[in-house]
Amino acid sequence: MQRLADLKLETITIDVGLAQYPVEDSEARAFGTARPAAWNPPLSNFAICPAIPHMQNMSPLDASYAEPVVAGVVGTQPASRERLEAFADKTGPRVKPQ
Repeated sequence: MQRLADLKLETITIDVGLAQYPVEDSEARAFGTARPAAWNPPLSNFAICPAIPHMQNMSPLDASYAEPVVAGVVGTQPASRERLEAFADKTGPRVKPQ
């Protein structure tokens, strides 16, 4: 679930069936993951980070209610809208298998 949170914070899409993969320079990759998240508005990070793990423990009905609530909180941030639109339109950065 942490990788899913990383992807939500980075607003990128992975084109492989795996969410974890080895990298040569793990520190550089960690900073590469953290840097885009650090530029997110704080309220967006606050909404995304705790929401994803909690949704895993919810019933499908509860999670289907909670997801748009979190999306609404994130979507109210003007700085997030451009990145969210790029994610939704699939025009944002993508990670491809190496």
